[in-house]
Amino acid sequence: MEFRIQDILKNIIPGFMLAFVSILIYGNKLGWEFIDNIISSDIKEYSEVVLVILLILSYITGYFVDLCASGAEMLIYRILDKPSHILLNKPNCVYTLVKIAEIKQKLAIPEGTITPAKAELYFKEANLIKDNNPSETIKEKVKEYYNSYIFSRNMLLSLLFTFIIYMIISAYSSFSNCYIIATFLLVIVLFFFRWRSRAFYYSRQVFNSILFENRPLNP
Repeated sequence: MEFRIQDILKNIIPGFMLAFVSILIYGNKLGWEFIDNIISSDIKEYSEVVLVILLILSYITGYFVDLCASGAEMLIYRILDKPSHILLNKPNCVYTLVKIAEIKQKLAIPEGTITPAKAELYFKEANLIKDNNPSETIKEKVKEYYNSYIFSRNMLLSLLFTFIIYMIISAYSSFSNCYIIATFLLVIVLFFFRWRSRAFYYSRQVFNSILFENRPLNP
């Protein structure tokens, strides 16, 4: 199997973060003497094997995180407006569509308020136009924003899972620390806003991509 940079970003790194931080939490609970005994055993003679196993474990964990993040995202968007809906209805928002009039003309969007369901359909239509564009430059640009968005989403959920593991362990031990909890919550909030901004940038890039001329990069 060949790992692409997209796999590393959206699976391995979030998976490794969840696995590594979980090990640290368990290490503090069980006592580092237990961890030291494992490290000082014969396992250190097979460092290459351990590295491969850790890579596979991180990928599997990250794959699980990606799967859960996709479902969690659907639940979140039942509460929050999707970026496509905000972009098409609020031209003066922070993540504005500069050429919104041209975009609406391209997508044949009528004047007036656009419902969330209609906004999602227009976004899918813009995505389809982008996919049918023979210019690989346009496709790659959108893909970069998409990968950044997915990476931010998976990192957020990975951190949430880690926090849940920490809270579960804290509930059954004296391991709880208010400073650690406060730090977790602060970082989760920062990661949430990062994911939200990446979602807007990706949606905006999809809409903007339909304004480019449909021609190959090197005709």
